[in-house]
Amino acid sequence: VIETVTLVSANGIDASTDADAVRYANNLSITPTATATPTLTGSANFNQENYTFAYGTADFTVDQRAITLTASQQEKIYGNGLNLDNTAFTTRDRDGGSSLPNGEVVTNVTIVSANGVDASTTSDVATYTDEIVISSTVDGTDGTGDGFLEANYDITYLAGDLVVNKRAITVTPSQQEKTYGDTYVLANDKTVFTVTDLDGDNLLPNDEVIETVTMISRGMNDASTTSNAVTHVGDLEITEFGTGSNNFDPANYTFDFSNLADFVINRRAATINANAQRKDYGDIHDLGDTAFTVIDRDGGALPNSEVIETVTLVSANGIDASTDADAVRYANNLSITPTATPTATAIPT
Repeated sequence: VIETVTLVSANGIDASTDADAVRYANNLSITPTATATPTLTGSANFNQENYTFAYGTADFTVDQRAITLTASQQEKIYGNGLNLDNTAFTTRDRDGGSSLPNGEVVTNVTIVSANGVDASTTSDVATYTDEIVISSTVDGTDGTGDGFLEANYDITYLAGDLVVNKRAITVTPSQQEKTYGDTYVLANDKTVFTVTDLDGDNLLPNDEVIETVTMISRGMNDASTTSNAVTHVGDLEITEFGTGSNNFDPANYTFDFSNLADFVINRRAATINANAQRKDYGDIHDLGDTAFTVIDRDGGALPNSEVIETVTLVSANGIDASTDADAVRYANNLSITPTATPTATAIPT
């Protein structure tokens, strides 16, 4: 029985780490044996000198090396498209490490979004499991061998997730107004607030629209009939989203409601008429401060049971104090000194 021979791989394919994964025909041969250089061993009294050998050859196959390429998670913002990064993946060699033989490195792969979430501007905020898929073609750097070749590897491709994150927008209230003494229902539709998208304009993606919000008066000046007629600075605040249209879904957005607006309470129109007064020729007359009539803008009394008790009455040309003013009727001679304009007040934070 011949038990061992000396085998040789032509061109050292057996020892090469960068020989390509193919079948090398007739690559293996047996070294001939001779009396001086025996290459065969055997048993049961085998003696090579008793034989003349013909030596055949055999093929030597380099199999593909098993590696795994795993797509890394990628992210985008709702309403935006995404150019997938074809370098976002990890490499795992068959031995569990990340290094390939001969210093070769996989640098680029072919990555696609399985359901087109990457290009979609309407895909909702969510984690799309295994959405990112890797496939051939795979490129790499050559390392110290004779060149990276995809065909030398048996590649398993594992998918990764694609995350769609919420889109940040700012919703800012607009100034609203009422008249002193009235109650007021704050408007909450899109005419009294503005929306600023993350790219700086006022348009949301996909023509989506916020129709209504919930707005409050931080000082409760909307419902008050006694809040003063001034500009209440920073009084209006939006607290939450209301309704939307064109498939607007608030779950796809984060809202910044930090901006405030002023609530203006305008002065209430009322008429104060000086009552007619009289005196005798030669006398000095005290006009007093109570001879007047008040008429509210609606024709009745002032709101909140308010009463004007005194005013400053003036007689044109000093007729009231004159002792030599003729005894006649001085039409529209009595007037009331106007009040001053109010200012603004800030709402405490």
